[in-house]
Amino acid sequence: MNVVQTKDIARRWVEEHAQEMPGFRAAHLVGGITAMDELAPFPRTKDVDLHLIFDDGSPILESRGPLPNILEIDVDGLALEMGIKPVSDYATPEVILANPELAFHFTVKSALYDPDSWLDGLCREVMPRYADREWVDRRMEHERRGFERMLGLRTLAQQLLGPSGQLSMLGYGSTFLAGAFSVAALRPPRIGGRVFVTIHGYLQELDRLDLHERLLAIYGLDRLSAPESQELLTETAGFFDLMLVRKQAPHPFDHKLHRHMRPYLIESCQQMIDEGFPREAASWMLPYFLATTDVLAREGTTRERQWAAQRQEQFLIERRFGDDAMRDARFEELTQLTEEIFALCSGMIERNPAIRQLAFAS
Repeated sequence: MNVVQTKDIARRWVEEHAQEMPGFRAAHLVGGITAMDELAPFPRTKDVDLHLIFDDGSPILESRGPLPNILEIDVDGLALEMGIKPVSDYATPEVILANPELAFHFTVKSALYDPDSWLDGLCREVMPRYADREWVDRRMEHERRGFERMLGLRTLAQQLLGPSGQLSMLGYGSTFLAGAFSVAALRPPRIGGRVFVTIHGYLQELDRLDLHERLLAIYGLDRLSAPESQELLTETAGFFDLMLVRKQAPHPFDHKLHRHMRPYLIESCQQMIDEGFPREAASWMLPYFLATTDVLAREGTTRERQWAAQRQEQFLIERRFGDDAMRDARFEELTQLTEEIFALCSGMIERNPAIRQLAFAS
């Protein structure tokens, strides 16, 4: 399938189910597909990200506790990942302009379902202001606050999943680094499975790959060889396949723990290994490895539970995340690195000729 055909499948699903969803207002694409050429092939290693927007008060918006409010389905062999969003997230053009998750997607044709042209009207107001310095700065601050919220969730992650949850939360922190670079460069946000490749690309442009090495070290991936990454992929795939058989209870990573998401893990990581990014590939294996061993340690057979728990404990040690002191050090190191990367991004903003260095007219 090419990009146009992919979008058509997503649009058709939304239109067919619109009347079944109480308070459904609109839907639009997010993620990498919004920046792809319409006739380009859409890879099997990607899912299609979109937002479904509901009137405040819709029962579909009810909290799922620690689980993200995401609907993940397979449609004609295409993985659709749909974030459930309240209309208040889109209350004004200014709210959208300040949100890096949304703003870029209102500068391109991203609407899938917009019966009253509400999204179209917002686009007309967002587009001419997207590159104004005031809104770039606010989007950068949004990324900074997101990182700080991640730090605040560390205790909850420990309560839910123990050290595995903490390492998963640490991994989540890397998405804000990629997001900050995208904001500063006025480029589409890219925070999926290739997030470490994205960060590598920006740091290479800035001749600061030393920071990338520090990032890999924080996750215990800096010394990982290509053969070791390949072996880890084989092991993670085995855990994933067994998890599909055993899993019954929900997990915070649920939206990725589906049979149709297997290519999103296996093929995307293999592609990164083949491209010469074995350590970056391992960064995407990490949440899958942790989530699948979480499930098996809880829901496997007696032998599987013991085996999965022991292997996860060994994995944490291999990642230099095996005790409280190590874990505290990794969070501190990521916090320091984040400060340095945000400082780099501030310099990028100052030098970016596409950003209009205008005072905000209040």
